[in-house]
Amino acid sequence: MIALGAIARAKKVAAHNVKLLAEAVRQGYTILCTEPSAIMCLRHEYPLLVADDDARLVADHSIEACDFLWRLHRGGKLRLDLKPVNAVLGYHQPCHLKALDIGVPSENVLRLIPGITLHTLEAGCSGMAGTFARGAPPA
Repeated sequence: MIALGAIARAKKVAAHNVKLLAEAVRQGYTILCTEPSAIMCLRHEYPLLVADDDARLVADHSIEACDFLWRLHRGGKLRLDLKPVNAVLGYHQPCHLKALDIGVPSENVLRLIPGITLHTLEAGCSGMAGTFARGAPPA
């Protein structure tokens, strides 16, 4: 909605989501996001759209999934009895994760898996997040 200029609608949706999520945070929950655009929205867009204490509460208690796992690992709380995968992978960090300035927790977590050979892909923006993403063209 924001990318398309529907700011009034975005504010309405954000206010609704903030109300629900802030209540969950007050109950002791952490908001875990697996989509880079979602964590970017919760941390950066919602506090601008809904300028209140609940929006800040939601932002402060939202975390990206691999950042969450990496923090567990650093705290000695992540089980690592993983079986080897024996795979070569390329990883491209999404732009919205780069914008969060949290480092590369996804790469760090992938490197914990035995047998993984990980190559960082530095290809610029993949263009695959949000509204404008399209699947691969038909073969």
